[in-house]
Amino acid sequence: MEFLAGNRIRGTSAERIQTATVTFSEDFSSSTGWTLDSRQSISGGALFSPDSNNPNAYITHGFKSFAIGSPDKMVFNWDWKFVGSPFKLPFIQLASDVTAGKWNDPVGNAGGYGNALEGEKKIIIKINADLMGVSYRYFPTGGSHADSNVDSNSATPVAGTTYYYQFIKDGNDISLKRYGSDADRVSQTSPQQTVTDTWTSASWTGTSDLAFIDEGSYGNYGSNTGSNYLYDFKLYSGVTSLSSTIDVVDGSIFYETDTNKSYVLYNGSWNEL
Repeated sequence: MEFLAGNRIRGTSAERIQTATVTFSEDFSSSTGWTLDSRQSISGGALFSPDSNNPNAYITHGFKSFAIGSPDKMVFNWDWKFVGSPFKLPFIQLASDVTAGKWNDPVGNAGGYGNALEGEKKIIIKINADLMGVSYRYFPTGGSHADSNVDSNSATPVAGTTYYYQFIKDGNDISLKRYGSDADRVSQTSPQQTVTDTWTSASWTGTSDLAFIDEGSYGNYGSNTGSNYLYDFKLYSGVTSLSSTIDVVDGSIFYETDTNKSYVLYNGSWNEL
């Protein structure tokens, strides 16, 4: 890319648009690094989490450690397919910790789903029948547990269909969207279901960094309603979009060498001349 006089730039179409660098990703090509429930499995590019057939253990969850930190901005993409209907309760969460003690069922089996302990936080994304929801649960050191919850109840998922999800955090503003195709997710068009919220009282302060991805199911044991397949996921830290224009002033002109097209930057977007 070449910067010319008078706020003019010459370069390729790829150089005109920058793509965010992934912080971590998982394609489930192997189970290396994962701690799985005995009922879970990783194969064929997916993490399978069944609902429990055991009334003494109705939480299924597996986790892997990642250095997520406490980003003010982030984008998180993943693909999900549910088995059975209604769906209760497949979940995926980013958490400070996922060891025993966050939740106990009536017979004392500890799982990774539930409230945060002191000094910890978690973001839980969950499907409950036609509800798609986000819960932020945090417990500042020396404080008390608090949470922020939001749900959407439009467009029930179809069993056996893979959906494409995107979670975006921009400061305290968050959004969760479900798309019918990866192409729609990339272009951020035609979402099938949307959840938005502003975490007005939420703060990372007084809590440990997010350090784990945790995925599983919690629900009506024996009815297979929480079973799910989790596919390729990626997290991008420090951004709210996976593509952005190069850092130049409004009014700049870009000469695209591989297409012979010219663009002017207006309000942060390139417009073809």
